[in-house]
Amino acid sequence: MDQSKTYADFGLSRSWRQISHALHDRQHADDNMQILLDMLKKHEERMERKLGRPLENLKILEIGPGQGKERARYFGIRNEVTGIDLDIIPDGFQPRQ
Repeated sequence: MDQSKTYADFGLSRSWRQISHALHDRQHADDNMQILLDMLKKHEERMERKLGRPLENLKILEIGPGQGKERARYFGIRNEVTGIDLDIIPDGFQPRQ
C-alpha cells in the first residue's frame, strides 16, 4: 500500500478554510506580490554577482522548493529550471480524487 501523502489528501473542510483565507487576503495581494517580486530580484542580483554574469540561458536546479513554484516561474522566463522535492504538488483542484 502506498504510504505517500499528497497535499491533495487534506479533505474538503481544510480546502474550504484555505479558500476562505485566500479570499480574505485578496485585498493584500498586490502588496504581497510586490514583496515577492522584490525578494526574487534580490536573489537574482546576488546570484549574478556570484556567477559574474547575467542569469540567462542557464540550466538551474532548485532543490527543495516546497509547494511554491514562484522562483521556478520567475527564473524560468530566461532559463531552464528544474525543481526537485519530496513534496508532491498537485496541479489543479480535483476534489473527487
